[in-house]
Amino acid sequence: LQPESYVVGFTDGLSSACAIDLEQLVKLAVERLMTAPALADAILVAALEAEDHRPSDDISVLVVGVLPNLVPDRVRRYFLSFPA
Repeated sequence: LQPESYVVGFTDGLSSACAIDLEQLVKLAVERLMTAPALADAILVAALEAEDHRPSDDISVLVVGVLPNLVPDRVRRYFLSFPA
């Protein structure tokens, strides 16, 4: 994967919230150098708003992002977090 690449996975609950423009959200994430958690939150918020905060199905979102290395030491750092 190249810098500014994202892989977005989601359950069918997101598909039922079809009013969201997933491609546009990902483009915005690239422009703003959003973190993967920030993009996942943006997708989830958009889906909930499209469903009037009452989704008809469960929604799960997984985002993996490769951001440019802005630190001159060229060390790669990996972060993984799960909500409590």
